[in-house]
Amino acid sequence: MEHVDNLDLKFLIKPNDRILVSFSGGPDSVFLVKKLLELKKSINFEFALCYINHMLREEAFYEEKWVKNFAKKYNLRCYIKRVNVLKFSKKKKISIETAGRILRYRILKMISRRKNFNKIATAHHLNDALETFILNSIRGSGIFGLVLKPTYKNIIRPIILYSKDEILSSLKEDEYLIDRTNFEIEFSRNFIRNEVISKMSQKFPNYIKGFKKTYLNLLEIQRKLKKELKEIYNSALIYKSKEIKIFKREVFLSLDEMKIKIFFSKIIKEPDYEHLNKILKVIKNEGKLNISKNYFFEVRGKLIGIYKKPLEFNYLIYVPLKPCEIYLNDIKTKIIVQISQEPKMENFTLNFNVNMIFSPIIIRKRKKGDKIGKKKLKKILIDWKIPNFIKNFIPVIEKEGKIYLPLKPYKEKGNKFLIIKFVFPKFISKELLL
Repeated sequence: MEHVDNLDLKFLIKPNDRILVSFSGGPDSVFLVKKLLELKKSINFEFALCYINHMLREEAFYEEKWVKNFAKKYNLRCYIKRVNVLKFSKKKKISIETAGRILRYRILKMISRRKNFNKIATAHHLNDALETFILNSIRGSGIFGLVLKPTYKNIIRPIILYSKDEILSSLKEDEYLIDRTNFEIEFSRNFIRNEVISKMSQKFPNYIKGFKKTYLNLLEIQRKLKKELKEIYNSALIYKSKEIKIFKREVFLSLDEMKIKIFFSKIIKEPDYEHLNKILKVIKNEGKLNISKNYFFEVRGKLIGIYKKPLEFNYLIYVPLKPCEIYLNDIKTKIIVQISQEPKMENFTLNFNVNMIFSPIIIRKRKKGDKIGKKKLKKILIDWKIPNFIKNFIPVIEKEGKIYLPLKPYKEKGNKFLIIKFVFPKFISKELLL
């Protein structure tokens, strides 16, 4: 696998790896299997095949038998699964290409998880990388979308530097299957392959050698950028969850504009050029930007928030009438409950008269329609100029049907108190100090 060594991927497959190969029976996947069998002579690892019938072609049921015989010939374990791609594409209102890719990787991941495979190998090669480069260029991709990477999470592409011609020249025609849908040009990738690249090869016979140099250069640039961006990410990140990421604004105020654009094109997954220019302005001047439906970029004070709405932190806690500590892991907040004859008039602390508690005190997330007195809670938070992405970290305290916010010190009249103190993360507590 000298091509792999040239790409510095000699550690792509390691001893004791368990690899699930996405296998179609076509020349690319047959070539990949043969290379893996060669590699097994020098490295101790296991691999099995997974054939997925998309149920789009009648001959696919014949192919299932062919794949079983192929696996038996080489003494390989084989998993065969069927998925209704057409039905899924109609249900989700997406293209057949996209539906097939989603279901294919869903099944590969499911089998990997259940059967303890630590890697998934696909038979993507250099021509596939060129198709991706052209397609994503047309779609307006940034630098990270142009390159079909040799690895992505636990997915590996061991033959990424072999060209299609190299693959075909090493195999006999009776060693693999031909999928006729590969020639149907209504599919975007097939059109690029059969119309654009086919004609390009007639004019420029050495096109793939030239692209290989471009691919390696892009990969090297991407690798260096990724390292730099990781350093920026680690120095700027304050908080992250599935719904939100919060960064220090000051880190980006000291960066050049191009690096900021590249960073957020990676974080936001390829926003369009117009959004990137707006992001630069918002970072300088503060404000809020709608990136896409329910996806926002907001800068307030020292913080940058990138989040999806609605931000859901689901919790409902009944406060016991005894000393304890409660942790709200989703919002990284600790609640200290004490009983004392002396109130504590501190930030984020509520003091309730123990003798006037007739039903459980509840700590919960905000909900639509909450009011303090006659004023809507939403309006109060707006008046206090609390960033949208911080509001969702603020819990609500409900006592006897009344709503309280743990932002300003609060004390009822009395001689004995149930004290509820909220210890927010530092970056939040600074924003909430009124």
